[in-house]
Amino acid sequence: MIFEQIAAFFAGLIAMVYATFSGGGALVIVPALLFIGLAPAVAIATNRLAIFVASFGRLPKIMGKLNIGFKVPALMVACHTIGGIIGAMILISINPEVLFKIVGVLIILGALLLFFSPKGLKPAQRKDISNKSIALASIGNLVLGVYRGFFGPGAGTFGRIISTQVLGLDFVQSLSLATYLSLFSSLGSLIVFLYAGIVDFSIGIPLAIGAFIGAFFGTKIAIEKGNVFMKYSFVLLAIIFGGYFLFFR
Repeated sequence: MIFEQIAAFFAGLIAMVYATFSGGGALVIVPALLFIGLAPAVAIATNRLAIFVASFGRLPKIMGKLNIGFKVPALMVACHTIGGIIGAMILISINPEVLFKIVGVLIILGALLLFFSPKGLKPAQRKDISNKSIALASIGNLVLGVYRGFFGPGAGTFGRIISTQVLGLDFVQSLSLATYLSLFSSLGSLIVFLYAGIVDFSIGIPLAIGAFIGAFFGTKIAIEKGNVFMKYSFVLLAIIFGGYFLFFR
């Protein structure tokens, strides 16, 4: 058990540093938890505990960075959280293993989209976001919340794509929005998983501690390095992990 707990701690630490730059800490955590012997549903549920705790590690550094008012973030959070609760309820009754290769393809395509897109590099000026963009992003975050609730790996990556390509946020702003989305949707999912009794606290606690530390220091680095560094880190890491799900799962 000690080996598994140490492995979980470092998985959480590494995952949240990675997730800071490209989203999708579950891309590291879920395979690690499966490797040390957790059942798929338990691994996904335990990951929600870690992601929820890790969100508090980001908050001190991202406060005030979003700068787009209250209405749009509140709507995105609401859609994502509702989706997360629905997805968590789906997880209890299905096996999500079949999604790995589909996710791998989509992540690589998303990484290529961001590589060739100029959006997100320059610090975004505060501006009104069109109703069309808000509607598309709301639907995207609802669907993404459902996916995140019952599976999760790659959800943060897709969330960054929505933030930069649909809402027109820069990468630092997308990190800020991702933190709020993750915090509330993880809480919603976690309540369902706790009620179902499928969270492994013996692994989840060291995992969450590592995730909190990784999120804090990863966010510190990201804010200091800025948008260009975050963009190319995102593209590189997304291609690596998309390839992992596509060719090695």
